[in-house]
Amino acid sequence: MVIPSGALAGKKNDTKFKSEMERFVRNGGYLYVFTQPRGEDFEVLPLSPSGYGWQEDQSCSSHSTFVDSLHPAIYSISF
Repeated sequence: MVIPSGALAGKKNDTKFKSEMERFVRNGGYLYVFTQPRGEDFEVLPLSPSGYGWQEDQSCSSHSTFVDSLHPAIYSISF
């Protein structure tokens, strides 16, 4: 399941959503979660991942990402 940027905002205390995510992962599902506004937004996910959200990150506009152009998944793409 892909969870887009910002989709977890305000879900921190949503116990129904949290239990459904835990059930999904427990049954073999994978979560691919993009960044969220605040680190606390990740608390609703199973296994309690942590991190900074884009509103908290000091480098949210520059030097925040890196593309490994030699990685096999994107090796043939021209930049």
